[in-house]
Amino acid sequence: MADAQQPLPDVSSPPPNYLPLAIFIGACQMIVTMDLITMGVLLPSIGESLRVGPERIGGLIGFSSLVFASMLLVGGRLADLFGQRNCLGFGLATAAAGAVLSASASSYEVLLAGRVLFGLGAAVLVPANFSLINTVIPEGHWRARAFGIFGIAQGIAMFVGPSAGGFLATSFGWNSVFWAVAVFVAVLLICCRRLVQPVAASGHTGFDWTGTLLFVPALTLLVVGIGGGSGLLSSATERVVAAAGGAALLLLFAFSQKGKPNALLPLDVFRYQGTGLRLFAMFAVMTASSGLFILPSLVMQQSLGFSAAEAGTGMVPHSVAGIIAGQMIGWFMMRFTLRRNVLIGFSALFAGTLLNGFMQADFGYLLNILIPMLIAAAGSIFTVTMLMAAIAQPYPEARQGVMSAVIFTCQQIGVALGSVLLLNLANSATSPMAGANLGFLTMAAIAATGAAAFILARSPQSASQSAKMEG
Repeated sequence: MADAQQPLPDVSSPPPNYLPLAIFIGACQMIVTMDLITMGVLLPSIGESLRVGPERIGGLIGFSSLVFASMLLVGGRLADLFGQRNCLGFGLATAAAGAVLSASASSYEVLLAGRVLFGLGAAVLVPANFSLINTVIPEGHWRARAFGIFGIAQGIAMFVGPSAGGFLATSFGWNSVFWAVAVFVAVLLICCRRLVQPVAASGHTGFDWTGTLLFVPALTLLVVGIGGGSGLLSSATERVVAAAGGAALLLLFAFSQKGKPNALLPLDVFRYQGTGLRLFAMFAVMTASSGLFILPSLVMQQSLGFSAAEAGTGMVPHSVAGIIAGQMIGWFMMRFTLRRNVLIGFSALFAGTLLNGFMQADFGYLLNILIPMLIAAAGSIFTVTMLMAAIAQPYPEARQGVMSAVIFTCQQIGVALGSVLLLNLANSATSPMAGANLGFLTMAAIAATGAAAFILARSPQSASQSAKMEG
């Protein structure tokens, strides 16, 4: 692979089935993103239908997200061991089963089981899917376009998920949303068998069960401790104990991985060419970006007098900005270094959130929300996609699955931490707008910290120079 600090070289002809494969990769990521975002729209209808209180109904998101976040690393390792096609097939089939179980649920417990099953499928699906970009599609123009399609899919998911989910739930009931997801995933499963070619096994026959049994509960306890687990933990003391227990298990996990053949997480990846700093930058951008889905809606409803429906419409430019940013990714990749592109994205995210930090009651929607949000949302999608390329690109094919999983795990932890942190800040101020201003300024500071970490990271070598990492 080319050095990630150089503009990507041009390739004159696309690989076979390039466009269908690139669309397939984007669609797989889109359905996972749509599912996570759409659940927030469905919760009131589900709670009323199944007669479930707010704390238990929040578990439909909390438990699914916990399974997804804690199993991502396992899914990434499975992709490296057994190949993307096998893991994509298993992940899609499991997600489809979870969607069908959710759609046919007549009780909270069955629906919760369906959501957990979908989270498990997504955890196996996502790392294998993203690693296809850096293993199957050759670098250069076509890979840059694939990253662009991936970014566009993320932007479309932000718009289509809540709007389509709300329409289906209103017209046909909340069950119809899960039936639609099941059909979508089933189509992707059929496409997977046609578009993704099987690859030879990596040569590793063992699986790190000890590491898995330490890592999954470690991350679960950490996320529950940080976010409260959607009502699982009611006191601050319980959350501190859970987080401390998770940290202790994570430390044991790190010791268990040292020098182990077929480790779940080979620790040398964190010593390779500044990867730790780049992953921190990913954590920072997702922590900052989590506020973009929360704070603008709160400001519109609590300070500007918008209804819930009007606030939802007011968030549409966020999605449009993400789609536009996704369309620009391929063009920028072919003309500028990944390092410069990541910093361009960070600059836009910082500028937008900084502007949002000085909202005034008499500024209205245009100055308070629209202009800053367009800048920040475009910067978020742009930064995340470029940073994913910068982190994963230098690694050899045998490590693409695990690195994809590490990237998405950092993203999930960043979203979990950011959501709780920014909501607490927003609720701690004397007025809703003052709280939102404090939250946006914190987001700007976090984005600046992430950019600084990325600047300090060393320039990666090519995969050919790092062949020693194989095995």
